[in-house]
Amino acid sequence: MIKAGLIAGAIMFVLALGFGATISPICTPCIAIFVGLLAGYLTGNFEKPMLSSDAMKRGAMAGAIAGVFAIIGQLVAAAINASSINPETLNQILSQLGNNSIVLDRQQLWLYQLGGGCCIGLFNVALLAGLGVAGASIWFSMRGNKRPPASNIPPAPYSPPPAQ
Repeated sequence: MIKAGLIAGAIMFVLALGFGATISPICTPCIAIFVGLLAGYLTGNFEKPMLSSDAMKRGAMAGAIAGVFAIIGQLVAAAINASSINPETLNQILSQLGNNSIVLDRQQLWLYQLGGGCCIGLFNVALLAGLGVAGASIWFSMRGNKRPPASNIPPAPYSPPPAQ
């Protein structure tokens, strides 16, 4: 679970940072769909749990671990956006679009960027954990139930060989 969470988390960090800083922070939940499924599937593949419920619990934890990395990437991307956007230029763009009621200064821009990044990041944690369950369930339905069942017969007690 930790190994799969760290792998998916590294992927999510890079993609959240890249998409959040270049395109839009709102794009990261679309990425989280695929990374959450990957985290759950990798958890099942690495740990091979015997029960479906164990697979789903571990998939949720792997997704949540990846979600922590998503929040970090989202906040770094928000800081990059806030430092690179000029509030005066943004206000001019808003007024050209017909919105003269919103005027932002530097502090408000930072607050909105970091607050929005945090909110989207928390949404990503929930999404990644939920889809980690789905990914683990997919793994269990494809691979997990193909294994032979564990024997319910307890092993015979040890008895020393007879002395001669």
